[in-house]
Parts: sequence; C-alpha cells; structure tokens
Amino acid sequence: MQVFLSYAREDEAFASTLAQDLKSQRANIWIDLNDAPVDNKQQWLAAVEAALAESDILLVVMSQAAAQQSYIQNDWHFFMQHDRPVLVALSERCDIPPDLKHADTIDFSSSYESGLHRLQFRMIEYATRLAGSKWHRRPSHG
Repeated sequence: MQVFLSYAREDEAFASTLAQDLKSQRANIWIDLNDAPVDNKQQWLAAVEAALAESDILLVVMSQAAAQQSYIQNDWHFFMQHDRPVLVALSERCDIPPDLKHADTIDFSSSYESGLHRLQFRMIEYATRLAGSKWHRRPSHG
C-alpha cells in the first residue's frame, strides 16, 4: 500500500517529520522531498503524476496554508473521484474545506505523538481493507 503525502510548502518541516516517522514504521510513504527529482520541474511533475496514479491512499497535511493551495485540492479531488481513501493530518487548528468534512481526520495540533499513533492505527485499518480491494489498476492522474 502506497500513501501519497500532499502538503503545502509552508508545512514542509511537519510533512518531512511525519513521512520519516511513518517510514520508520515501514509505511510506504511517497513524498516529493525524497521521491521526486528536484532539479528538473518536468521530471518532478511527471514523478508526482505517476505517484498520484499509483498511490492507494492520499494523506493531506491540512493547515491554513494547505487549504488555500489548488494543487492540494486537485490531489484530494482526484482521489475522491476515484473512490480512493483520503486521510487528513490536521497539523494546526484550521477550518477544514467542505470537500474534506467527511474524510478521516487525525488531529496533530495538540499532540504530535497522539496524532501519529492514531494515524498509524487508521493506516493499518485501510491496509487491511485494501488488501483485497478492486484497485488492481488505477486510473492516471490528470
């Protein structure tokens, strides 16, 4: 199960720490900081597109900055259109966009450790559900 981590550049430190912590628990996390070429914008975009198409779950780091980013909105719309799960990691207290009101939301704003534990539990639940799911071939993003 691959998890695509979507975040605003303002939340890069939080996203990077979260990705590292999840990877240390053997989660397959795709984050552009580590998994996409940064020196070529076309290659970076191609890597992001491919990862979105291949990922089973979208993990959105939600903050005030993230709520305003169209590329993050495009990510969650893509997953929702294809009936793929979206998890929200609330990195700070903020309004959650209406489209994400029904997504699983894990609050990290008061306790990172508690949020991480809850997120790991939810990811295990999703992995169990996805193990026998219909997602043998995924539609391309775009």
